[in-house]
Amino acid sequence: MPRVRPSRILLSFSILLMSTGCSTEDLPLIGDTPRPVRLTEVQPVGHQEIRRFPAQVSASKEVELAFRVGGEVVEFNLKPSQRVTKGEVIARLDQRDFKTEVVLKTAEFDLVKREFNRATQMMNQNLLAQAEFDGIQARLQVAQGALQLAQDRLKDTVITAPYSGRIATTHIENHQQIQAHQGIVTLQDHEMIDLTIQLPESIISQMNAKRIDPYYQPLATFNGSSVSYPVIYKQHKTQATTGTQSYEVTFTLVAPTDNHTVYPGMGATLHLDLDKVIIDKQEVKHFVVPASAILDNDMIGQSQVWVFHNGQVSPLDITIQGVSSRGAIVSGDLSQNSYVVSAGVSQLFDGMRVSPIVRERGL
Repeated sequence: MPRVRPSRILLSFSILLMSTGCSTEDLPLIGDTPRPVRLTEVQPVGHQEIRRFPAQVSASKEVELAFRVGGEVVEFNLKPSQRVTKGEVIARLDQRDFKTEVVLKTAEFDLVKREFNRATQMMNQNLLAQAEFDGIQARLQVAQGALQLAQDRLKDTVITAPYSGRIATTHIENHQQIQAHQGIVTLQDHEMIDLTIQLPESIISQMNAKRIDPYYQPLATFNGSSVSYPVIYKQHKTQATTGTQSYEVTFTLVAPTDNHTVYPGMGATLHLDLDKVIIDKQEVKHFVVPASAILDNDMIGQSQVWVFHNGQVSPLDITIQGVSSRGAIVSGDLSQNSYVVSAGVSQLFDGMRVSPIVRERGL
């Protein structure tokens, strides 16, 4: 088989190019091949941004009732979950010793008061020294105070409900001997309940009392029911919960009166629309982009995204406003329905030709 020289091969290739009318300028260059990139459509923050937070149910008001004095309980017939009205008797102590004390202190006060009246008449006739009169007057004030204390102790033998509610727990039994300030029952408000959530620092830091929609009411759902109930903001703590970077926020609502029973300690879910809580009153447009689309340009100290247009990409300066479950919230010269590169942004340059990676359902 004859051997073909390389020079003849090169000559034949050159003749073929000349005969087809092609030139090296018409051949695509490898370095000019568009780079495949993954694109993500820019979304405005105007869409609902619902976040769900586990909530703990508690009574809006809760108090542990106790006697200020000790003694034997002679009236106590309440049971847990029993409802009481404001002013209703919760428990009563044996009052015999306390009534006797009131009688004794009343007699002492009356005796000193008669002595004081005689001393007053003698003072008007200049028959009594001022020092002696002052002593009698002081004894009268002491006797009056002792009588008032005895009367108050007698009143303290009866505990009444400070507000209408439900008996959560009982701590004593009838005919039991108790000490002063010993807990008797725990009373809870049954008309209003509180829902407490832990709000992350990333959300708290974006909230401003002047920017929150005052008419917005989040919704709450309770375990075992799909019915939602509007809640009202009540309070929040300004100290982070121990061991976390979150803050306790409490909402309140009227206890459901439908077939769903809600007790303190049960679980619930609070549905919070961040767009209603974090509002920009200066009408600066905010957009949501993937966190992977943001490039921190250390050379100019600016955050940027790479915008796709007509087969090329170009950097655009943005300002990070916060985060959400959909991505980073940014502001800048973006527009709805535009696309940004969401992967490999560190390998791009201004004017670089790219081609979108097309999936079965689009970009």
